[in-house]
Amino acid sequence: MSRLILVSNLTALDAAALSTSSAKYELDLARGMSGYVDSVEVLSQKAKENESADNISLYSCPSADSLRDFAAIGAQAEKLLEKDGEKAVILFFGYNPRLMKTLLKLRSRAKLASVVYDTHKGAAQGKSALKKAAIDFFFSPGLRMINDLDGVVLFRREAADALRLRVPRCVVLPSVDVGEIADFAPTGNEKLRFLYAGTLCDYNATRETIDAFSKDALGDAHLAVFGDGPLAGYAAAAAERAPNITFGGRVTTAELEKEIAAADVLLNLRDTSNEVMKYAFPSKLVEYMKYGKAVMSTRVSDAPSFEDAVFLAPDSSTDSIASLAAYICEHRGEISKKVEGSRSYLKENHDRRTINDRLYTFLFKEI
Repeated sequence: MSRLILVSNLTALDAAALSTSSAKYELDLARGMSGYVDSVEVLSQKAKENESADNISLYSCPSADSLRDFAAIGAQAEKLLEKDGEKAVILFFGYNPRLMKTLLKLRSRAKLASVVYDTHKGAAQGKSALKKAAIDFFFSPGLRMINDLDGVVLFRREAADALRLRVPRCVVLPSVDVGEIADFAPTGNEKLRFLYAGTLCDYNATRETIDAFSKDALGDAHLAVFGDGPLAGYAAAAAERAPNITFGGRVTTAELEKEIAAADVLLNLRDTSNEVMKYAFPSKLVEYMKYGKAVMSTRVSDAPSFEDAVFLAPDSSTDSIASLAAYICEHRGEISKKVEGSRSYLKENHDRRTINDRLYTFLFKEI
């Protein structure tokens, strides 16, 4: 028998209850691996109650103390490993040193691997020098311990170099069931509606995007902004000044899906020169394409077919974004062509079965 013990931040096994891209990915991973192993057991300090679906079980693990030292996670994982004769992999996310210290005690009883789809440098952006130093200090032991693992799962090869990995690694991408990709459906909007949703911060080109749509040349295009982050105030102020920009703040998944359905073009703009992009987690891109929507993006994929799948901005500068948005407004007929191109791109690069095969082989056969 084989089993996967997934240490996660999932609050529930219901996708509709999840509000972040990372949470949705964690659930997709659990569901994907459940088709390969006898059981997937998810341990979470954020789950409010225990629940199960098919062969996935979610266990609520209370924090051991106010410092969230993960002792409860380790104790629960050890209890699950008491069954003999089972091949187990413990998979967790990131490189939190407190969690790693706890889980490394179990390495003799199970393979131990991490999924690294972010870097603490992202959380440090916009912080004072003192806070940045504190964040670096906290995570530095985790960066040293990462080479004590059996393997690491990444989304970009550049991350392996940045982490100085010496252990086996597997580069995968967020996946999609190609049968669930929606067909293109025109919105009928008189003015093209562009949608920006997510973390409002520098490496997501929030400021540049808002400034681009504040230009007079894009007065007839509408930009709807949703999300939260360091630049939420900047977005709110811009919405008060510019009549073609609206800011809705943080919304529920259901509310965001309504906004996506009403939009003509979804924005996935990133500052590709930023250190954070070495760890780029392109789940938003895949999610947007799955809706059957045209996407405006910077170069977040090296796939040759990417240029046919999106409206590609050469960089994340205000002028580049404004120029491309104006072009889209003048060439509406290309929106449906990009949607068709995105369908082909998803099938070629993000097919769920292919990616799940690769991940299962890595976790249970290669490490």
